[in-house]
Amino acid sequence: MKIVMIATLLSCLGLMATAQSRYLKKVDKFMLLGDSVKAVNHLNKMIGKHASTADLYLRRAQIKMDRGDLNPAMVDLNTFCSLNQTCGEATYLKGIIRYRQSDYHGAVEFFSDYSRKHEHLNAWMYLGLTHLKLKNYQIAENAFTKAIAIDSENYLALYNAGLASYSYSEYDKASEYFTLATKRIPGDIDSWLGLGLAQSALGDFSESNKSLRQALGIQPENGSVLYNIGVNYHGLGDSDQACSYWKRAKLTLNHPAEVAIEQYCSETADKGH
Repeated sequence: MKIVMIATLLSCLGLMATAQSRYLKKVDKFMLLGDSVKAVNHLNKMIGKHASTADLYLRRAQIKMDRGDLNPAMVDLNTFCSLNQTCGEATYLKGIIRYRQSDYHGAVEFFSDYSRKHEHLNAWMYLGLTHLKLKNYQIAENAFTKAIAIDSENYLALYNAGLASYSYSEYDKASEYFTLATKRIPGDIDSWLGLGLAQSALGDFSESNKSLRQALGIQPENGSVLYNIGVNYHGLGDSDQACSYWKRAKLTLNHPAEVAIEQYCSETADKGH
């Protein structure tokens, strides 16, 4: 399974509250035209004239983040906090910068601080994703449940809560989260695979194969799915079916399938599925 990420383009996160400032209207026009260079140049001029206007630094930081200029963006956010005497949403943005820089301990500090003060869906999501990176799975699950409390139909929160629960062996919880995720987006292979793995870990091999076949319907030659269907058949005592699926998985260069074939399958075991 993989971690499913949330969108990180700041333009999607509702961080434009200060754009009504008379200094920022022209910046917004440039950004609507896709010209971040002119937008930053205009902000540079405005900062030269109005160096104590905090919102200018916040807006410039947002644009720099979108462009990937993370360290300069952090400098602007620090200036904003100093001038504004409070950080507010800048704390959240600092967390995003640290996350993108793979400084997950730093990111946790900022996201935790922001989440204590604000019921913010994406802040909880980022906090959960950061703890997943740090392998703090139970803490990650708790963060995702906070996100689910804000938006109970959020697929990313449901899926990642399942992933976190699975990772610290809470397979019942994982099964519940993945089931909800499959209902939210039935055509996503990852949630069906996650559900199948959780069910298999609980010993529900037949139910697991039902879920994995849903995944197979989305991506017929997915090696991980084929391999795990074989694992379930092995658990059910059907070695012929197990070997058949493992051999299909081997064709996708799935290494665990190769190992399973060497260990459990005869040279002639290649029956239908």
